[in-house]
Amino acid sequence: PRGSFYQYFYDKEDLYLYMYGEIAKEINEAGINMPLLDQDAQALDFFIRRLEVTLQKNSEKPEYNKIAMLLEKDDSPFITRLKEASQADLERVHSLFIKDIERGLIKKDTDIALIIDIMYTLSVKEFFRADGDGQLFSKRMKSIIEIIKNGIKEVQ
Repeated sequence: PRGSFYQYFYDKEDLYLYMYGEIAKEINEAGINMPLLDQDAQALDFFIRRLEVTLQKNSEKPEYNKIAMLLEKDDSPFITRLKEASQADLERVHSLFIKDIERGLIKKDTDIALIIDIMYTLSVKEFFRADGDGQLFSKRMKSIIEIIKNGIKEVQ
């Protein structure tokens, strides 16, 4: 009943935010159950692992693919706010890049925000291009990441 709905949610947007959070939590929990990266893992390795976890969850629940595609096509203010709610992963990748710079693994003048933006943009493009083919998506993204890695690697 409508009255019960409003006991738990302020409005439909509140419900969508809740569902988005639940899906993100489910993906994060799946990531926890995957083999852990070692302490020396690089930021780009974390990014690939996160993509693999998301692909695994999307194969188990194909409706998540549909939701992701719809989210990427929608640029309404609400969806923009919804996407901003998922900044924790991007912040984690950013901190891993800082650690990689400190360890001398990548160039000090690397524009971290630009690299993250490139990875995100390319992953969205490849996601649509693969059209549900997780193996193709994963293969293409790993190739892209290798190209980026070699471009920002500190020459010893």
